[in-house]
Amino acid sequence: MPEENDWKVLHQLADQAKKDNKEEEARALYQDAIMSTPLAHQVWLEYAKKEKEGGCFEKSLEILLLGLKFNYYDYNLFTEAIKIMERINRINQTRDMIKDVMMHY
Repeated sequence: MPEENDWKVLHQLADQAKKDNKEEEARALYQDAIMSTPLAHQVWLEYAKKEKEGGCFEKSLEILLLGLKFNYYDYNLFTEAIKIMERINRINQTRDMIKDVMMHY
């Protein structure tokens, strides 16, 4: 299998581990997929979603913000990060993030 598809396989395995409630395995596979291809925004999003569904909002936000460093203009990562910041009452950080993006447009 070509190396450029490794992240897709890892992503699928992570999704399956998540469905099977194998939390640590899913987490490790998401991390491997991210390390393999940090520009794959959908892996960052799914990994953050997994953490959010488990009630780990801070961890989810941390994943999204790190993902945005590699995918700065990704709308889905950005909006999900904003939603979580609002949920955990980080209004100033939300405002700063929006200002920063607007300055680049």
